Amino acid sequence: MKKIFIMSMGRTGSNYLVSHFNKHTYNKSSNVYDAYEFFSMWPMHFYRHIQFLKENNLDIPKSFVEFMSRLVYFDKTIHGPKRFQWVAPHSGVYQHKDIEQKKDDYYLHHGWPYSLGMIDDFCEELKKLNCIDFFVHKHIARITDDFGDEWSYENVIDKADCIIVNYRYSVLDAFISLMKAMRTNQWIKMDTYDPDYDSKITWNKDFFIDYAVNRYKASYDGVKKTLAKLSKPHFLLQYEDFTNPNKNRRKYLSECLLRTGVFGTSEVESLLANGNNIRMIKQSKPRKFYEDCFSNPEEFKKDYHEIKHLTTYKY
Repeated sequence: MKKIFIMSMGRTGSNYLVSHFNKHTYNKSSNVYDAYEFFSMWPMHFYRHIQFLKENNLDIPKSFVEFMSRLVYFDKTIHGPKRFQWVAPHSGVYQHKDIEQKKDDYYLHHGWPYSLGMIDDFCEELKKLNCIDFFVHKHIARITDDFGDEWSYENVIDKADCIIVNYRYSVLDAFISLMKAMRTNQWIKMDTYDPDYDSKITWNKDFFIDYAVNRYKASYDGVKKTLAKLSKPHFLLQYEDFTNPNKNRRKYLSECLLRTGVFGTSEVESLLANGNNIRMIKQSKPRKFYEDCFSNPEEFKKDYHEIKHLTTYKY
């Protein structure tokens, strides 16, 4: 089984990219298991993988059982129902308001429920079906940024046969998109546009600088350094180029995959979905000026000369 990992920061079109791969879960004739974020920031989503194992009479790995046992935090010092606390709530992003605040305004429980080896265990079960030849997974950088050690880029990338580095040239656009998604809890959009997504957000210079330097640039620089060290087959996919309405995205992905030398022509054909079946849409609408995004536009314009050099990133 060949594993394709997409290394990406959030809000760089990674969901849109993943939607261009075939999916065995929707079409049983497909030989591609498209996992999206296998290690989802909202762990309830992980149960779709557990359900897939059950539906296909595959074993539930021990690492999955351990994951499930970590989803509820039990505090024996508290009496009553509050002693049982979900590590992930029933709705919303992976968060827990009573635990130390992390970056990007998320709250992460200290007991991150996954182990990196879960991806190996799952792929071993997939092999038993004798009909899955490809596994596609996107790795969101903040997992590595927040947890390191086991989740280092080297440990993650080493498990893949091919890497797609998905990034956005406009760091400012990625930042604005992140702020909008956090405010509206709209992380992905299918079919229709919701105007609430484009309501104004508050500009914060210090927050942007921290994001651009310590999140965005640091993460992609880490990926670049690791790929050079491991000499792993890979290619770059820039959001602005890939979402160009004049781009034949299926042809573009096909050519990129072939150039890695990892896949044959027939393999690439089975990997990629028919472009007519892509339902995902771009969330934001075109704007004339960046300050139109903010409720405090004058403050943004005043700060712009200080942050202009951080608003773009070329891998």
